[in-house]
Amino acid sequence: MPNVKLSLKQLCMERFNITITRRMIDQLVRICTLYEVRDDHVEALNSPMLGVNKIHFFDKDQRAVFDAFEIDRSEFADMISQSGLNKDFKVSSDVYNVFTVYMAHCITKSNLPNNLKYDGCFALWKMLQYKFFSSIVNHMLPYKPNPDVMQATLDGLSAKYDIVNKETNTWKLIMEARARELCSKDNNIHYHTIVNFTPDQKIVYVLSDVQTRLRTKIKLVVLEYYKTLEEGKKIASTTMTTDDVDGEKIVKELTGSLDNVISVICNKSLNANQFIRNDIVKIVVKLIPNIRPDMMRTLLMFFSNQAVVQYQKQKQDEIDKTGRYLIGYRILITEIIQRSYRLCIMEKVNLKSRLAILEKVRNTYRSSRINDPNILRIKDSVEHLVELTKISSRDSTKASLKIAFIVYIIMLTFDYD
Repeated sequence: MPNVKLSLKQLCMERFNITITRRMIDQLVRICTLYEVRDDHVEALNSPMLGVNKIHFFDKDQRAVFDAFEIDRSEFADMISQSGLNKDFKVSSDVYNVFTVYMAHCITKSNLPNNLKYDGCFALWKMLQYKFFSSIVNHMLPYKPNPDVMQATLDGLSAKYDIVNKETNTWKLIMEARARELCSKDNNIHYHTIVNFTPDQKIVYVLSDVQTRLRTKIKLVVLEYYKTLEEGKKIASTTMTTDDVDGEKIVKELTGSLDNVISVICNKSLNANQFIRNDIVKIVVKLIPNIRPDMMRTLLMFFSNQAVVQYQKQKQDEIDKTGRYLIGYRILITEIIQRSYRLCIMEKVNLKSRLAILEKVRNTYRSSRINDPNILRIKDSVEHLVELTKISSRDSTKASLKIAFIVYIIMLTFDYD
């Protein structure tokens, strides 16, 4: 009698017929969020650039997902070895990859509410693509690309490339769009395969299709990068200084040059180790009276922790119901930087002098005679932030912390001038 291989569904249902719980979904979503904000992952994912910031998907990341569902990875691998999957096809026979499809099947068929099913599957498909993305990028770009050449490449791409479209202008947005498709019943060619987890060849197709589509998008950009590199097209590094202070014209030019700076600082705010700079804290404390370094670090840690929660809930640009407070970390950082530099330009502050910029910013936000509604809203918003931290009950200390936070954000921009 020939040795008949059991199907993946038969093997999985026989050995890993689990009940999906809310706790499993919550843990999976947490794992995904922590992965997105770890090390340089924020910059790598929330950017159109490739390879400039490193991203890795380690064995510990795979184990974390297996552990969330209380399944032993080695046991699942042993089961896969008993199936009829062609081991020569690494993507479709990979243990973690197959596990992703099986878990998506289990979640979809579970008795959990639809919103939890969606959250779980969305996190699963994102993590799978992060695994593919890190592998593809590190293989195609083994050495760090020249950032200027990469930016020139992106600037030269036409609208046919997803990465330059507004709705998908970062790699994270591209992968999230694909994850939403895979979670959907409509416009999802793999829906029935995921729901039924059969036949094996279609499970294989799910994996190869997800990987191939992502690889193609990345490859097209990489090929253009190497073309641009060969042609010697480079753009000058972004600068925030100018000899010609010409009012609104320069404000418009500066706003464009600040966009990348704002994006980097917003991303760094999601990682306290990158956001909190002890060298800058020491300088700020010397500039602003009534505060200690530990107070400043506590404020920055509170802001960073709050930013991670807002990022997870997609509330980066939240404004309170009254419209008085900028609550979201991204909108607050954006307003502080753009409004402060605009003010410096309009009042002809020497942008080549960091000290002149700091003095103008410090004096402006310390003044009680300011009537600019945008500046006042920033002051109110940071004051609200300071109140939430409960670092001090003294009005003078809270006022100093407010100015210190704004000055700190401006000092972060000096890394890019």
